[in-house]
Order: sequence, then C-alpha cells, then structure tokens
Amino acid sequence: MDEKQRRLLHALADKYRVMRELRARVGQHARQPPRDSLRALARRFPGALRELDELPLPTIETRLLAIVRALELRSAPERWMILQSAYHGRLRAVLRIKQSLRCCGPADDPLADYLQADDEPAATSFDQVALQLIARPPGGRLNRWVFEQVAAEHGTTPDEVHAALFLR
Repeated sequence: MDEKQRRLLHALADKYRVMRELRARVGQHARQPPRDSLRALARRFPGALRELDELPLPTIETRLLAIVRALELRSAPERWMILQSAYHGRLRAVLRIKQSLRCCGPADDPLADYLQADDEPAATSFDQVALQLIARPPGGRLNRWVFEQVAAEHGTTPDEVHAALFLR
C-alpha cells in the first residue's frame, strides 16, 4: 500500500471514529450532536451525515475495524473503502467548484484556485460540460452525477458506489 492510500484510509478511519463518537453522544444524552461537529464532519466528508443517519452503530464499528485491519496490513483495502474515498473527494471538490461558479463572472476561471486534495480528482477532469453540469445539475441534484463520475473512474456502476456508502 502506498503512502497516499494510507493517508486516505486514515482519513476514512477518522470519519468512522467521529461517527461512532457522535452516535455514542446521542445514545448517552438522548439529544442531537453539536452542530459544529456535524458541520465539520460534513465539510470533510460530504455525504457522511446521511451515513450517520442511516447506518446502524454495529455497521459503523465493523467498517472502522475493517479499515484498521487494512492499515495494519492484515488485509488489502476493500473496494468500498476505495469507492468511499473517491466519492467524498469528488463531492467535496464539486461543491467547492459550485461555490466558485456562483462567485465567478463569465470571464473568470472557476478552477483557477483549485487545489487538489489526495482524494480529489485533478482539475483537468472538470471540462466545460462538467462545469455546466455542476452549475446546473440534472434535477437540481449533484449527488447522482457524482455517483456516475466515481463509477466511471473505477469501472463500476453508480449503484455500487451508492452501496459502498449506504449499503443499498
């Protein structure tokens, strides 16, 4: 496993640790987790709040253990780990680009300040068609398009990418 893949797995492990902690807080205090914690999780891992809502605690713990095993080199990263990392990275990049498109004038380059994180696609993967779809996504929703982009990048289907996050 290369260093970049290790960093991505560490990030996913962090996500599941935070999700486990947020779930524990809710269970102990029978109240919602602090909004700032939820915002931070959503900013770093777009889509994770839906995971937090939908995944049972045993699934969160099982996923965390699987990631830890992979990091300890006892097993190769599982496909769902790779797809999740790609999904979170692409959606985060797309949301930043969408914000940039709102602020840009017609002559401005919305990718001029694009800085690619480890799990994000290169700026060159966002052509004019992609930028138009980000600005005005089909049905007003970016998520389905992001699932399609991750699926194409990894030679799979949008449904498999969706299942990698939400088990459906």
